[in-house]
Amino acid sequence: MIAVAIASLSGGQGKTTASLFLSRLLASRGYPTLAIDADPQHNLTTYLGLELQPNQPTLLEVLKKSVPIEDGIYPVEGSDNLFLIPSDDGLDAAADYLPIQQRCRRYPVAAPPRTCCRSLQILYH
Repeated sequence: MIAVAIASLSGGQGKTTASLFLSRLLASRGYPTLAIDADPQHNLTTYLGLELQPNQPTLLEVLKKSVPIEDGIYPVEGSDNLFLIPSDDGLDAAADYLPIQQRCRRYPVAAPPRTCCRSLQILYH
């Protein structure tokens, strides 16, 4: 398995767009591709056409281990090879559920461009 992280130091740099086009390209070439939307703004989820219902699991539920990872993976309509673990604005709370909080005293958090107050509290707590 090959994992590709698309990152940048600020918002508006095209991370979601690059993820979208890379995912579609790989899937169109026959590679089973799993896109993971790790941004609470959930634009990748929107661009791939997934309309989540309130009871459907997202990346947050997968991270919390509330559901098996398989339950958080959705096929993307129109592609036999493209799948998505979606996000929603609830992902802002993901740091609250990471087990590392009990073992480590300091850890840097890479937050999305619109860093919320809770993320800053975690860093300086």
